[in-house]
Amino acid sequence: MRCAITLLLYIAAATLAHAAGFTTMMPKPFRLEQGAGRELLKPGLRVNIPAQSPARIREIAEVFAEELKEQTSLACKLVSSDAIESGAITLLLQTPSAPESCARESYSIEIDGRGIVVAAASAEGLLWGAQTLLQGIENENGKYHIRHAAINDQPARAWRGLMLDPARSFLDLAFIRRTIRVMSAYKMNVLHLHLIDDQSWAFESKAFPKCNRPGEKYYTQDELRELVRYAARYGVELLPELDFPGHSHAEVSAYPQLDCEGMAREMNDAILCAGKPFTWEFMEKVVAEVAAIFPSRYIHLGADEPFAIKRWKNCPDCQARMKSKGCDTIEAFYHTFVRDLDDISKRNGKQLIVWNEAIHPGVAPMPPKDIIIHAWQNHKNAQAMAAAGYTIINSSYAPLYLTSFGLRQGVALSAVKDWDATLFGAENPKPDAARVKYEKLPPRAMILGGQACMWATEQGLVEKRLYPRALCMAETLWAEGRAGDLADFEARWPAHESRLGRFGVSPEYKHPSMPLREDEKYRDFILTFELDTETTVDFSGITIRDDYKVRVTPPPGHILMRSLRDLKNWHIYELTARGPVVTLTIDGCMAWSVSDADARSGRIAVSRADGVKQYRNIAIRKLD
Repeated sequence: MRCAITLLLYIAAATLAHAAGFTTMMPKPFRLEQGAGRELLKPGLRVNIPAQSPARIREIAEVFAEELKEQTSLACKLVSSDAIESGAITLLLQTPSAPESCARESYSIEIDGRGIVVAAASAEGLLWGAQTLLQGIENENGKYHIRHAAINDQPARAWRGLMLDPARSFLDLAFIRRTIRVMSAYKMNVLHLHLIDDQSWAFESKAFPKCNRPGEKYYTQDELRELVRYAARYGVELLPELDFPGHSHAEVSAYPQLDCEGMAREMNDAILCAGKPFTWEFMEKVVAEVAAIFPSRYIHLGADEPFAIKRWKNCPDCQARMKSKGCDTIEAFYHTFVRDLDDISKRNGKQLIVWNEAIHPGVAPMPPKDIIIHAWQNHKNAQAMAAAGYTIINSSYAPLYLTSFGLRQGVALSAVKDWDATLFGAENPKPDAARVKYEKLPPRAMILGGQACMWATEQGLVEKRLYPRALCMAETLWAEGRAGDLADFEARWPAHESRLGRFGVSPEYKHPSMPLREDEKYRDFILTFELDTETTVDFSGITIRDDYKVRVTPPPGHILMRSLRDLKNWHIYELTARGPVVTLTIDGCMAWSVSDADARSGRIAVSRADGVKQYRNIAIRKLD
């Protein structure tokens, strides 16, 4: 929700408009007064933590000290002291003065000759203030300074999120940790993990272990608990997503009794039976497992795209439950399914989030208004949900699907810059579109915030597509109405591109390509080539074989797209082998991703597929 701003807007003097220091900050602070003086940061810099501070404040000081050392090589000394002194930083937790969630995240910074003071009414605010300090540090010939300044800041929106999709292409924990650090540095506070889908379960279920198929990569429950602790340190909340009743190929294949007819199904043709008691036992136990690991007050249960819902019309179990619920239509019955998901969530102490097509406006019985609507498509539905009083998270397909099936690599930075949380895409633009047509959400809409989504993307391509667009969105959510125009953002971007490099972010491949050698063995690589097609090409014809033994046809359920339909001429293929995870991308869109417990090395051969005229530009890059 939009938080009221009670501070007066300060316009920096023209003479300081191009000064270094805090003027290149991202996101922009609400109020900045930057002076001419500077403080020299010396080895042994003291960070004062008032004696009565909670343990979380010391943890924030430790995060600051670690990031400062990595950025500057300067070591800090953490001291329990109430003193405000020259040459030292003091983290001051004040008594809260406002209940709004955004006000809770507010902070102030005062830097002058008497010391550096970061003050906030909450731990969240202190963390964001510490991150602002790190952005303001200047390196001058190996000496580090920070300019005299007065900053007052708070976010416009409480939810500033990012979604990653390890269910379709597995992401290493080290990669997710790095993403969390970057999110925190730019004041993003929710990381949504899409943990299960048709292709795989990236979540370890001890209640239903067959959902984790042999050889597939997934996160153990202990790994996820550690990841939750790591993210909390950086002020990032982990939101788990399960997806019921659709997108259920993996679990229906593992437990066919979840199907109306007790059968395994093809992808997009699998749906959980709404009438069988086992389905409700299954969902109850899995939600309980997830809720016990993730302390977030929220749980996302999807409820989108039930493509095979027609099966419920002919299922005796579904029809019996539908009758017991007093429903005459499948749409009404689906609403009762969502209401029952809400009950499961509440029994586990969670507030439910669902995608917006889970609810049909005007169809009784309407699900409870405390369910949060994650709106991604159909602007009329999103507007109706907002008008009906549901709280909205805005993930408008355009521009916030930074990579996805139809949009491939997403739309241009300019389209992201045009967006704010009150706007929703009213059309499906072409990939790389520079502009998107938007419609306004209702004036009184309760908009929690916004979230970028990275669907079905091989790990090596995520950062290339994520930055700078996600940071542009993050700035809009923090500084809505005052974030500046595209030229202003692009002028500040080079400083942040360099900063991301210090985090280890690599938007481009580090190593040059080399010709593919028949007599050399490879392990952890990216194979790229182009092929010219005359007809529709089946992806299973493009493979690695011989010693590497990647399957000609990936296991059922892993294929995202089977062919390049109605497309001809040259296409760019990229096959990545990252440990046991092997992924094929075609023209920037992921075709399939498989994992195997045995990480192998071996000779590579590109096999010809039906309809292929010729290959060109075959090259390979080794991964670190």
